[in-house]
Amino acid sequence: MFTQPLMTALLLLCVPALCSANLLEFTLAEQKGYDFQAVFNWSDANAKYLATAKGVLTTGAAATKKELKLPVSKGSIIERVFFQSYDNDQLLAFETNNGEEAMGYVCRITLVSLKLAWCQHIPGFNVYPMMSNNALYVGAIGYVASINPASGKIIWAHDGLYAKDNTFNIVCPALETDTSIAFYATTGIKKLPVKKMTVDRKSGKILETVESQEKAVCL
Repeated sequence: MFTQPLMTALLLLCVPALCSANLLEFTLAEQKGYDFQAVFNWSDANAKYLATAKGVLTTGAAATKKELKLPVSKGSIIERVFFQSYDNDQLLAFETNNGEEAMGYVCRITLVSLKLAWCQHIPGFNVYPMMSNNALYVGAIGYVASINPASGKIIWAHDGLYAKDNTFNIVCPALETDTSIAFYATTGIKKLPVKKMTVDRKSGKILETVESQEKAVCL
């Protein structure tokens, strides 16, 4: 029996006053069942999709059914799936858990052949993806990154953030300008302060990290 990490079970909400109009959040797939019996369902303009907890992704009717094995290690299960259409393909972000360790992945799925175009390991749980123009931003516990959605190449990344002040447990939807992107981070407890980390969009340089007075709600 797997115990889902507490923060993984939290629903992350975008605060309208804080979210850039250019940022596009991924959609959380519908989940039925739990642990090894869980299945995740979603659809787009092209087809309906189903992923099992063990990482088998299928699409299409019985006569045209296609199947793809997602990068889920033996003994691990998928706990959440996010999806977003991209250039006639699909971007998936999901979390896995083996009962002792949780981590995430972001992958681009080629829909014509249902194959992995690329996959990036995310070193943490509470994975939260968002898109902006040609950039893919991913937050997780103690981690933020910018990824090229076409190639899967990590443009820049920062990890170890949680260890510094125990704040970067949940990374909220971000606020974007022409030159920077600000990530809102919290422990997941509403009464505690929210940190705002502003990063140069191109170089990834951290411009500042401050205690935010804005009411960013991540629960």
